[in-house]
Amino acid sequence: MQTALAFAALGICLVIAWETIIPKKYKENFTAGLTVNPKKDPLWAQFIPTRADVNENIEDGGYNVDKRYFHGYVDIQRLGIPRDYCRMIVPKGSAEEDAFFACALAGTDGLSSTSYRTKTLREGFLRSRDNYMRDVYNEGRESYCSIIKVAADSFQARCYRAGDKKFYDVDHQDTEPPANIQKLLGFYEGIMLWYRLFDDMRDYGHTSFMTTAGKLTIDETIDKKKTEGLHFNGKDQFIRLGENADLRFGNKTPLRFMRAFSVWVYFDEFTNNAHIFDFGNGAGEDNVFLGIFGRGNMGAQSSTLRKQLCQDETKSTVPAAPSGAQKAPEVHPRTLMETSSANCNEFDCKGFAVQGRRMAALQPPSASVGQETADLLYEVWDGKQRVLRVNLKNAIVKQQWTHVVITANNMDAFQPSLQFWINGEHIYTKENATLPRRNQTTHNYIGKSNWAAVTSQYENNDELFKGSLFDFRVYKTPMVEAKIKDTYEYGREKLGLV
Repeated sequence: MQTALAFAALGICLVIAWETIIPKKYKENFTAGLTVNPKKDPLWAQFIPTRADVNENIEDGGYNVDKRYFHGYVDIQRLGIPRDYCRMIVPKGSAEEDAFFACALAGTDGLSSTSYRTKTLREGFLRSRDNYMRDVYNEGRESYCSIIKVAADSFQARCYRAGDKKFYDVDHQDTEPPANIQKLLGFYEGIMLWYRLFDDMRDYGHTSFMTTAGKLTIDETIDKKKTEGLHFNGKDQFIRLGENADLRFGNKTPLRFMRAFSVWVYFDEFTNNAHIFDFGNGAGEDNVFLGIFGRGNMGAQSSTLRKQLCQDETKSTVPAAPSGAQKAPEVHPRTLMETSSANCNEFDCKGFAVQGRRMAALQPPSASVGQETADLLYEVWDGKQRVLRVNLKNAIVKQQWTHVVITANNMDAFQPSLQFWINGEHIYTKENATLPRRNQTTHNYIGKSNWAAVTSQYENNDELFKGSLFDFRVYKTPMVEAKIKDTYEYGREKLGLV
C-alpha cells in the first residue's frame, strides 16, 4: 500500500514538473520560424476553481469595492492561467484612507478574501486611477502598478511586487509599462493642473483642490466607458480653485510659469461673456481668461435681419451721380475703433489691438441651418492693463464638443509666440505674445468670470457658463503637436465621439 502511494506521489510530481518546467524550456528555445505554440495551461491548474463567493458581481460582505480602479482576474499563484480575482476595496463605514488592494485567491472558497493584500493608504500604500497589473519581474505572477507622483515635477509607473503571501510593501519603477500607460506618462510631463472631470473632480497634478458652488457634482458611476463631463447649469454653479486654504495660486501653481491650457468645452447656451476659466485678482486685475464674446453670433436664419439692421462695412451710402458729394466708403464705427489709434484695447494703443479679430471665420454661421457659433476670446492682464487679446471668429459651435489648446511655441519667458489649436488643428499663431504677469492670484474660477458682479449702465453683466467641461489641463511646458493630437484623440474616446 505504501509503495503504491509513493508511486502515485511520484507520478503527480512528474506531471507538475512536465507542466511547469518543460513548457518553459520549449518557449525559451523557440525560433520565429516555428508555428507550434508552446504555451498551454498546466494540467493540474485546471482543477483549482476560481472563487465563487468573491468575483466581478459578488463582494465580501464587510467591504465596498471601487471598480474605478483595476479589478479583474490575474495570475498571482503562478497557476499559468488568470484565476485570482483582484480589486480595490475599503471596509464598510471606514474612510477612504483605509482602502487597500486585495486578491481573492483561486481554490480558497470560504477563506479570507483579503489576506493577500497591500497596506492601506493610511499606512503608506500609493495608488492612482492610472493603474494596471503586469508581470514586471518575469516570474509568472502580476504586480500591482500605477502612475505615481514621485517628485514636484516627476511622475513614474510604480509597482508593488507580488510575493508568496502578500504584496511587498516597497514599490519599484516599471521601466517598460504598457503603451497606454506610456501615453499617459507623456500627458503628465510638465503638468501643473489636471482636472479630468470624467467621473471625479480631483486634480491629477496634485497641486490644487477645488470648492464648488450651487451643489455642483459629477456622475461618479463606477466602471463606465465614457463620460459627459462636468455639467454647469448657468445659474449658480461654478468652481473656485486654490492650492491652500486661502484658495490662492502662487507657490505650487504660479501663473507666470503657465505655458499651455487645454480643455474640452460644450456650450448648452451662449450666456453673456461666459468664461471657461478666469484666474486673477478680481475684475480687470491680473486676469488670464478664456471665454466667449457676448452671446454668440447670429446664425443663418438671422443673417438677412442683420443686414437690415446693421450697415455693411464695405457699402457706400453716397448717392449716385450726378452729385456734389465725394465718393468714399463708409466705415462702421466698430471697425474704425478696432483698426485705428482710437483703439484702447491695448494699453499703448500702437494700432491693431486684436490680432485675432480680422481672421477668417473658423465656422461660418451659415454652414448649416440653425447652427450657432461664438467667438473664442483669450485675454491676459498685467495689473489693471490688458496686454493681450485674441479673438477667434466663430471658433465655438453651440451644442458641440470643442477641444481648445493655447500653448506657447517656445520657452521665452517674456514674449513667446502663442499657438491656438481647435479640435486638433493649428488655426492661428500670435507672434510676440505675452504670458500671465502675476504669480499670486486670489480669484481663480472655472465656469465664472471675475466680471460677473460688475455692474454697468452700458452693457450686461458677464454670466455664468452653461454647458459641460472635460479634461481641463494647465502645463508649465509648451504642448507639442504630438501631445496635442494625442490629447484630442484621448478626449474623443472618453467622450464617446469615435
